[in-house]
Amino acid sequence: METNLVPILTLACAALAFCCLGLGAALRRERRTLRSLAEALEAINAGQLARRIPVKGSREACAVGYGVNALASGVQRQMARQRQAARAYKQLMTGLSHDIKTPLAALTGYLEAIELQLVNGEERDEYLAVAFARAKALRHFVETLFAWVKLDAGEQVFHFAATDLHELCRASAAAWIPRWEHAGFRYTIQIPDSCRLFTADADSLNRILDNLFENVLQHSGGDRLAFTVADATDGIRLIVQDNGRGIPPEDLPHVFDRLFCGDRARRGGSGLGLAIARGLVQAHGGEITAESPPGQGARFTVWLPESPKDAKS
Repeated sequence: METNLVPILTLACAALAFCCLGLGAALRRERRTLRSLAEALEAINAGQLARRIPVKGSREACAVGYGVNALASGVQRQMARQRQAARAYKQLMTGLSHDIKTPLAALTGYLEAIELQLVNGEERDEYLAVAFARAKALRHFVETLFAWVKLDAGEQVFHFAATDLHELCRASAAAWIPRWEHAGFRYTIQIPDSCRLFTADADSLNRILDNLFENVLQHSGGDRLAFTVADATDGIRLIVQDNGRGIPPEDLPHVFDRLFCGDRARRGGSGLGLAIARGLVQAHGGEITAESPPGQGARFTVWLPESPKDAKS
């Protein structure tokens, strides 16, 4: 009986030894994998976010590798966005500095000439008029900048209430007629005579129209403006059309960007008017678009729902 057990015990010992060897090899592979993981983690921790952990070894090691790689990729993307935001902020500050310093320098020059009595009589009166106009424009820019900052920071307070949008548009257009006539603009106004109630912030809607009208007056290069209010089953459309030089196709996607430097958006203005208009329209759950068919000037269309809660999803 004992003699018969010898081969069995021998086989068992051999199998055990083989298992031990296999286990030892597996442990060595796992140890190498863990060492690779540790080295990669140290590199990532040192800021080498492009480094990736080799995904191999046991199921657990692979899971760790996938997780850490995903985390490193996420941090890398976030840092790229932060760098992009920093560049955009620097560009914004540079643009704002230029927009404030340029009119301020001109205003200072006119006032110094008056103070030093370099001009007299009618010329002095002309310098005073120009200085007053420059100061007024600078104040308008600061007010516009303040409005944009509040809107961009989400600090704008809206007072939504039932508003007759037809009447609001009529009053807004009427207030602009003297400026259009003074600038030599011909204009057409088409607004339904009926009452159309919307849930809206009246001050914001007036600013939207003011910014669109100002954009035409300052940047279109034309001499004709058409303002149309069109009722629709899904809301209302406010359309401002000019006969100016239009907007280059490459500029169209950017006309609502803050401080945009295209042909239309910055010349003589703050570059914030259309950006503010878009923000206010979006706050009402609406949409604003710009079109510029060749040879037909530019057309801005604002769509507003009857209530912000009725906005398209």
